[in-house]
Amino acid sequence: MRESRPVAHVRRRARRIDAVRCARVDLPTLALRRELVRLRLRGALGHHAVADGAVLPVFTESHVFWLLSEEPRGPFNRARCFGDIDATENSMLRGRGGCYKHAFYGIESHRCMEATPSLACANKCIFCWRHHTNPVGTEWRWKMDPPELILQEALENHMAMIRQFKGVPGVRPERFQEGLVAQHCALSLVGEPIMYPEINRFLRLLHRRGLSSFVVTNAQFPDEIRTLEPVTQLYVSVDASTRESLRRIDRPLFKDFWTRFLDSLRALSEKGQRTVYRLTLVKAWNVEEVTAYANLVALGNPDFIEVKGVTYCGESSASSLTMANVPWHEEVVGFVRQLAAMLPDYELACEHEHSNCLLLAHKRFKRHGEWWTWINYTRFQELARAHAESGGAAPFTADDYAARTPRWALFGSRERGFDPADTRFFRKNRPKDISGC
Repeated sequence: MRESRPVAHVRRRARRIDAVRCARVDLPTLALRRELVRLRLRGALGHHAVADGAVLPVFTESHVFWLLSEEPRGPFNRARCFGDIDATENSMLRGRGGCYKHAFYGIESHRCMEATPSLACANKCIFCWRHHTNPVGTEWRWKMDPPELILQEALENHMAMIRQFKGVPGVRPERFQEGLVAQHCALSLVGEPIMYPEINRFLRLLHRRGLSSFVVTNAQFPDEIRTLEPVTQLYVSVDASTRESLRRIDRPLFKDFWTRFLDSLRALSEKGQRTVYRLTLVKAWNVEEVTAYANLVALGNPDFIEVKGVTYCGESSASSLTMANVPWHEEVVGFVRQLAAMLPDYELACEHEHSNCLLLAHKRFKRHGEWWTWINYTRFQELARAHAESGGAAPFTADDYAARTPRWALFGSRERGFDPADTRFFRKNRPKDISGC
């Protein structure tokens, strides 16, 4: 039987790379590599898999790229789990729309690199897209790469993956050129980034390079949140609102996980820059907890509250989730309306229908009747630089680098979060819009 094109392409490319790189890796590593390809094609692994020798297969549509560690130093000790060209970057390069962060905050998806300095995490969430192939732990106990190396390799990998699209039909030339220069860094790919002992040094390097910083934490390290230096935007994942539901959904390793969770929310309220609660709705798991969620808002007093329907990442022995657990967009809208009604200081500001995501914003970001949820990235860099040069004596707040939100990104707009500068794409014989995420 003739092989399908993706499978044949993977095998041809693997053979080419084996021929070029065979002097650098041992035979067991090559065997592991082939096995990882087989498992990934069968759907048994997520987008990335890590084995001895730090071999990471990264998939982009029908392509596979191998990121090889020049000096194998054991599993999970590298920050090489750097992202692939996901659907939103692919879509943005083609002018077919970006992800919800473009609608909510003005991020250009093709200029945003997802990375992590820590593959490890203190939770085993039921909806983790990694299907728990990454390590878990309550403290850092792995070898550590310097932040300079992590950032350099992340930037190189971002550029290399954007270059895949050179000459690809439909890719806009100006978007391709823009994508070669990363402007944003989202530390949300996998794991718990603030577990990395040199996280503050890494953030300073990002800002010196003119990259914005979006950090996502799983609310189990309150002390690290307090000592975190200013970032462009700090997220805390609020996956549940009661002790029991958090235990079932996040499956945390810490015995005092609920105490840590609540203290992490309090720590968030002490930060001066932009803060976000990120809620992931899972039908039959946490969508009935509206009142309890509202009670948690007072602890962290976040600037924004993102509410997103869970993304189904495929069947896994590590999770019982199915497509039945994914809420419809109108169900997410209904949940957010109920939540907003319980929070007098917040209003429903933005929507990105294609990502099944909505944004509640604190009313202080509504100036003269207009929402200012977007970010003035140039101004942030100026403020961050002054803060660093003054040794922290030049504080700044989220209000100092806000920017006006365009009308197409607002809740209730005809576009429902789709940038009119892009073109909607419809799959043949399917009227449903699949642009963006």
